Amino acid sequence: MTTAQGYGGIPSAWAGRHDPPGSLPDLIHRKLKRDLLAWARILPKHARVLDLGCGRGEMLLELAKARPDLRLTGLDLSKEMLAEAARLLGGRVPLSRGDALRLPFADGVFDAVLALDLMQNFDEERALGAFIPEAFRVSAGWLLLEIKNPGSLWLIRALRRLAGSWSNAGPLRRALGWDVEPAGLKIHVHRPARILRGLDVTKVFRPWPVLPSPVTIRLLRKAA
Repeated sequence: MTTAQGYGGIPSAWAGRHDPPGSLPDLIHRKLKRDLLAWARILPKHARVLDLGCGRGEMLLELAKARPDLRLTGLDLSKEMLAEAARLLGGRVPLSRGDALRLPFADGVFDAVLALDLMQNFDEERALGAFIPEAFRVSAGWLLLEIKNPGSLWLIRALRRLAGSWSNAGPLRRALGWDVEPAGLKIHVHRPARILRGLDVTKVFRPWPVLPSPVTIRLLRKAA
């Protein structure tokens, strides 16, 4: 999931992914995607699903394989990412270029909207004032919203500063995904309690059941 601003700074070895392949963030996102695919099995037949910030189209491809009946759509701001997604999907899913804050879709046209690894691109005011309302505007039912854990991000940043002078820290930095922001991807930290205030959270997807997680996905129901 990406924005046009950040794409150019991603190392080519990452193949357009936000997280270094095989890193802890990459493994966490893979686990969460498996959980979302399991949830997608209960969607009504021919349900309409929008992947906001679809990036390389990997989630769309997995959904298309798991539920060929779903009517999928991908949207991203980056022309480069959409080109990657078009190659990966081979025309199986319609793709649009657009801004997640001003979506080019009618009200309630989708049954579910996925917003994965995307809200971090916006500061809290834009997330609350534009991004979430716009995502709900085009959804007739569900919004799956990925939220970063502020405490985990602050810890990672503190560890990054401590390891900054360690000449052999490269492998550890890659394993923990510490090089995301130096690659040009600004991560905004949000307060989950404020982001979710007044929203109907019906399920929480976590990479592990007990310990605090760097990221969770909340399944939100649109108000009647």
